[in-house]
Amino acid sequence: MPLINDTITVPSDGGREAFVDADDIAAIALETLIDPDAHAGAIYAPTGPQALTFSEVAGTISDVIGRPIIYNDIDQNVWIDGAIVAGFVPAEYGVMLRWLTGSVIAGNSARPNDDIERVTGRPARRFEDFVRRTAAAWAPASPKVHGTIIATGARYDNRFCSIITLEDRKIARWRDYMDSHAAWKAMTAAA
Repeated sequence: MPLINDTITVPSDGGREAFVDADDIAAIALETLIDPDAHAGAIYAPTGPQALTFSEVAGTISDVIGRPIIYNDIDQNVWIDGAIVAGFVPAEYGVMLRWLTGSVIAGNSARPNDDIERVTGRPARRFEDFVRRTAAAWAPASPKVHGTIIATGARYDNRFCSIITLEDRKIARWRDYMDSHAAWKAMTAAA
């Protein structure tokens, strides 16, 4: 779930999701590998213990990390088309994004079950516990790269992002975008 400028933007139409911790999925996978006979023919659809709206998710993250996180519900087609046009995902992935977000919008992902507890013997982890465990990942990125205006020697913090396109498991394109506003402020402050 991307967090950009302290905002979660994903289509849900107010739908709920029983968010599952990846560690719980791994625990089920491990159990099936340890004792495959006990799980032969079984079908598991592990879920978290709570069906949460994305607004509730934003609130939970806010409470844990101590800064406001907001949720921006966006039209499903606008979000998917934007991700494709921006090159974040290949066009073929649009079908999967439509299915995933459509599942949340339709409420298909809102029914917690006990698969994790039945298989592992312990209850599924709550979303809040996941956020607490991964709190550092929700911290805002701090500038680690400093730029220098050659003409003036003025230094500035350069926040930038890289857009990486993978094709056949190899990097096909890599574009770095610098914070031109920070550079401009450093240039004009020295003038």
